[in-house]
This record gives sequence, structure tokens and C-alpha cells, in this order.
Amino acid sequence: MEAPVIIKETDYSKFTLISWNRELSPQNMDKLEVENKKEFKMQYFPILVDANLNVIDGQHRFSVCKNNNWPVYYIIKPSTGYFYEEIRSVNTAGKRHSLLDMFEMVRKKGNKDANLVYESFLASPSNISLNTFVRSLGGKGDSSGGLNKALSCGEFRYDENWLDISKMLEIAIVSKNSDYQSHGFIMAIKELSKKHKIQPSKLASKVINNGLILTRGMSRPTIKEAIAKSWNYKKKNGRIF
Repeated sequence: MEAPVIIKETDYSKFTLISWNRELSPQNMDKLEVENKKEFKMQYFPILVDANLNVIDGQHRFSVCKNNNWPVYYIIKPSTGYFYEEIRSVNTAGKRHSLLDMFEMVRKKGNKDANLVYESFLASPSNISLNTFVRSLGGKGDSSGGLNKALSCGEFRYDENWLDISKMLEIAIVSKNSDYQSHGFIMAIKELSKKHKIQPSKLASKVINNGLILTRGMSRPTIKEAIAKSWNYKKKNGRIF
């Protein structure tokens, strides 16, 4: 296999940043700028582009070079025809995409379900994070793995029980209690309801009405145990664990 050719370019208009790639990090940009002002080393770390000069990997390096009128060094990667997979694969070797990075990429590509989840998050007057909205409402799509695997393949679909999970989120929001809007509580409710075939909204409503007390720093297993005890209180049948 021949070694790739590193090309030097100063016409930044030839390159295109992918609109649905993850957002540029100001912290990463600042660090790159400071280090390369001390000693310019970009020629040793060329960016990766396709035949049309779409930036597959190195959007931070490219942007810093452009902002400082530095030359851009790049390598052209032969295309496999699977552009999303190419970007995902090269980023796996570097700074890994987080679940929210992948979700944002899929959403910006126009995934309908992902955009509906995002709109629900924006409309929510609560402390529930986007991460919690995505993990609670998201399903596994067509992949054999879970949500992370689906997103890594460019997929996102609502969980099959998303309607009742939405009701559960509404109950948490109406409670106006940050403990019931925490990631740990909501995901514990989802996991327990799935395991014991109970509607998430029913489980959440019952334990909240029972005055379930959660303390800061509780682990997911401990939260599950507290939820189970609250649900099982004075209950002879349908107990959970």
C-alpha cells in the first residue's frame, strides 16, 4: 500500500466543513492555536478530506489554520461511498464522539424522530437534560445493539414505548422536583418498567405520590432499590425488585 500524499493549500474556500458534524469546541480551538503559535506543527498532522475536499477529520485544525492564515495540510481519502460511516470511523480513532455528538449529527442530517425529541427538549420547562431526553425516548433502531450502536450507524428512532415514556417525563416535569427530573431517576424508571412490564408513567406516578425520597449522589442501583421499595409498600401482588 502506497503512503498517502500530504498536500499543502492556502485557498480555504476549496474546503467544506460538514454541516451535521459535531460543533467546534472553542477550548480545542484555543489549545491548537496556542500550541501552534509556539511552534507550527500542522504539517505533521494533516486533515483528512474526500475527493471533493469535504473535511472528514480535522475540522478544528482546518478552522485554526484558516483563522490564522496558516497553510492547510491535507490527505485525500478514497471514498467508500458511506460518508457518515467514514466520519464516524476516523473519529473513533481520535477523540470519540459522545452519544450527544452522534445524536446531533443524526438530527442535523434531518432525522425526523431525532428532531422531534430535540423540539420536546427545547419546549420543556424543567431541569431534564437533553442527554436524558435522548436516552429515555430513543430506541435501538435496526441495529443489533442499543442506542449507541444505532446512532453510530446514523440511525435514531423513538423507543417502542415512547408515548408512555413521554407521559412519564410530563409527570416528572409537573412534579417540579429536581430529584424526579434527574437522569438517574428517569432512567431507573425506564429500566424497571421495561423489566417488570409496567407502564413508566404508572410507576413514576405511584412512587412520586408515595413521596419517594432521593438524595444527591445516589447510584442507579440504589435509586432502583428505593423505587422498588416505594412501589412495593403495602402491596401483596405485582411487587418488583
